Amino acid sequence: MKLLSRKSKKKKHKKRHLFINDPKYILMNINKLPQMLKNKIYILFMRQYWRNTIPITSKSPTWYTHAVKQEKLLYEARKDNIHFLHLPCNTLPENKKYIVGCQCFHCTHAVDPVHKLIQLKKQAVCSLHFNRTVPNTDSKWNEPYEYYFNHNTNPISVITGMPIFNPDYEIEYLDYDDNDDYYTENYITDESDNE
Repeated sequence: MKLLSRKSKKKKHKKRHLFINDPKYILMNINKLPQMLKNKIYILFMRQYWRNTIPITSKSPTWYTHAVKQEKLLYEARKDNIHFLHLPCNTLPENKKYIVGCQCFHCTHAVDPVHKLIQLKKQAVCSLHFNRTVPNTDSKWNEPYEYYFNHNTNPISVITGMPIFNPDYEIEYLDYDDNDDYYTENYITDESDNE
């Protein structure tokens, strides 16, 4: 009789779990838990994980900040009439040469004023002088305006966009003395013979 009472007492006791207090055995400890408790722990920790974690798909790419800086640089160059070749990402300062109409620091302050005046006079006489002095490219950066073609109309219409580079900028907007004709005429004839 005593034996039976002990067995019945054992049946009445709840099952005890022995947990090992070591991070290495966490999986073994969790596996000892009842299934309902495992599910609740999983839900609790997944909620906490997604509160603190930003998914990779919603993060901006690593190159995005540089692309924004580059777009801003290109916009500022178009707005200030700086030629694409004179941007800091394209040409080293010691390799820069004067480009007619460019408003970068090199072209406005570091160039010999006589050479600059000669180039401006050549541009004023012949508007193709700019195209002879810069490399010939298929890009839009030597064009005066950005052009868009509207293919929905018949005939196809051309829409003029934002200005890109104006080689006549200094001739149109800045004041130059016309009293320097004697010097510029002599320099223009001397340089045209050398070309």
